[in-house]
Amino acid sequence: MARLQRGPAITAHIDDYQRGFLRRLSERDGKEVFSKGSRQRLAGEALVQAGYARTHAIFSHAFEITPAGDYYLDRLLGVH
Repeated sequence: MARLQRGPAITAHIDDYQRGFLRRLSERDGKEVFSKGSRQRLAGEALVQAGYARTHAIFSHAFEITPAGDYYLDRLLGVH
């Protein structure tokens, strides 16, 4: 697995599980989150990670949510 390079920001360490989750989130379409049995857990984690990433520039170089995934995250944010 290739290591992601850090930008010049100070932040708490991201463990491998969180980094892997962010990578998988960027690779998947939001429909997959809705279709799996672990939908609630994944949706909750996605909201926390995406909300943090949108407000902290440290993540902008590390992952990108696909437009379809962003659409479903916005739908989830509207529900909660």
